[in-house]
Amino acid sequence: MHRRQKYFVTLNPQEVGIGEIRDDSQLIQYEVEVTEQELHEIQKFIEKYSDELYDFSDIILHPFNERDVNVDNQQSLGNLEELYRLVYKFGTEKTKRDLESIQRENNNLT
Repeated sequence: MHRRQKYFVTLNPQEVGIGEIRDDSQLIQYEVEVTEQELHEIQKFIEKYSDELYDFSDIILHPFNERDVNVDNQQSLGNLEELYRLVYKFGTEKTKRDLESIQRENNNLT
């Protein structure tokens, strides 16, 4: 049987990652309980997400190409939604309640 361990997924504009809890009130951190294999799954997705999020080559090469920017924005949004699904899937009960509360608030805004 695979043992689950607690980690914290950090979701901030300047930083996305998974690891030990950090004592910084400015960070958005969600607690998850994962096996070693699930940890690697999340790490792999975060690396892919971060690489795509911070790939400035298109911006530098084509700074005013709005169509590409819109495609990139849609891709980033889709990746962020998938990351939230992973956090929810492996999240503790508190994490799941927090994410459900955020979703309800967002639904009330639209």
